[in-house]
Amino acid sequence: MNRRANKISQIQELLQAHSNGLTINDISKALSLNRISTARYLESLLFSGQAEMRKFGCAKVYTLASRMPISRILDLCSSPIAILDDELFIRSVNSHILELFDREQEDLVGHNLRYTVFSDILAEFPEQQVKMALEGRACSLEKTLEIKGKKNYFLIKLVPVIQETGRTGVALILNDCTEIKQYQYHLETMIGERTAKLQEANERLRMENEGHIRAKEDIRASQQKYRALVEDMPASICTFEPDGTLTFVNDNFCRLFGKEAEDLIGSSLFAGINPEDLTRLKKSLDQISPSHQSLTDIKSSRNPEGILIWLQWTTRAFFDKHGRIIEYQSIGIDVSVRIRTEQDLADQRAKLDAIIRGSPLPQVVIDTSHRIVSWNTALERFSGVPADSMLWTIANGRFLYGQNRPILANLIVDENIEEITRLYPLISRESRYLDEVWTGITLSTAHSEKGNWIHFTATAIRDKTGKITHVVETLEDLVEYPADTGRNLLPAS
Repeated sequence: MNRRANKISQIQELLQAHSNGLTINDISKALSLNRISTARYLESLLFSGQAEMRKFGCAKVYTLASRMPISRILDLCSSPIAILDDELFIRSVNSHILELFDREQEDLVGHNLRYTVFSDILAEFPEQQVKMALEGRACSLEKTLEIKGKKNYFLIKLVPVIQETGRTGVALILNDCTEIKQYQYHLETMIGERTAKLQEANERLRMENEGHIRAKEDIRASQQKYRALVEDMPASICTFEPDGTLTFVNDNFCRLFGKEAEDLIGSSLFAGINPEDLTRLKKSLDQISPSHQSLTDIKSSRNPEGILIWLQWTTRAFFDKHGRIIEYQSIGIDVSVRIRTEQDLADQRAKLDAIIRGSPLPQVVIDTSHRIVSWNTALERFSGVPADSMLWTIANGRFLYGQNRPILANLIVDENIEEITRLYPLISRESRYLDEVWTGITLSTAHSEKGNWIHFTATAIRDKTGKITHVVETLEDLVEYPADTGRNLLPAS
């Protein structure tokens, strides 16, 4: 490891040990460095996004930073996602949604949801529910969509989010539950057929007046015959009588509660449930009727190892010919991975939003169509131009140079390196320490006719295939440089 890399690593370790931050003077003393070298190392960490700087009066305090492009965060989730603003215009989508509907990004981003392939989905949500999502309350529904000639089942959610501008928006999340639905339907069909046979056997026993005990024994004997059908399925399955007495459990159900089948069958499902949860459970079971024979709910619990898990339980009732419930059947599918992924995505989105909005340096982010997707608060104050008037417009240098010319990010997104050296021939260069980073100094007329010296840095963001998806450009006003020196360095447009 060379000396520079070693010193940067030492600074990172020092900042990690001091979460409240350190000044240049603190770091230079701790590592026996001079202030100039320390400042250069910190500047390198700032430009690479590995550190943040906050000002307290005249003091600059540095801390470690953790940043991730919003496109990568969206693609962390396996579900198709679209981010909408408070007027239901699509602001960003992940790659999964583009693949699902066979669309390009420009077909969706910047368009109102009502006039895209999502119009049918929006129509399913009552206007009141959409309003609830914009006000901060999530809502969801199940819908069948025909995509590429194939019928798919989705759990569609509207989840409130806060945009980088600080305005309320909505995340449209499509959870594909086609396989689960098909599996559940197949499982319910098999068990339903078998249960129908059990009901016939029970009715014959009743008509023959052989007594309730024999009927229960026959039901249990019959349940053992179809146990092989459900033992290898990735679900926890049980059947129980209206009073809570368990009549059948599979191995997954036993593992879930850390008990043997012999200990569970014949015992009460309601035993051990605290009074509050038991009241909710019975209230849910009371909602089942011949016209509404099943219900689905997601419940969290801890497995025998103490790990928090989530299961989606579908409980179905079976009725006699008089409409009375004779038995319940519950099927629990582990959805912990999906729940944790959604929670992680929400946490990462909140962190990213705070980082972008709280960045002390003016920053602009453009996509491959040169449209501005982020214009942070610092840039609003630097340029005097509000973000609302710049987002989703084509980026150009008018706010820096008073004329329509490319900014550095425009050239990098097109990978037009020759044009970079032509427009910024003397003082711009590719970083010696970081790949895909260009930095330099230029003269800007944004604040005065004479101009101010501006330090600029731009870096490309690529997806997992190596394709550029966004470019971030960071600006810093170098007020200590005399504006009239080197004015001839400003290149012609």
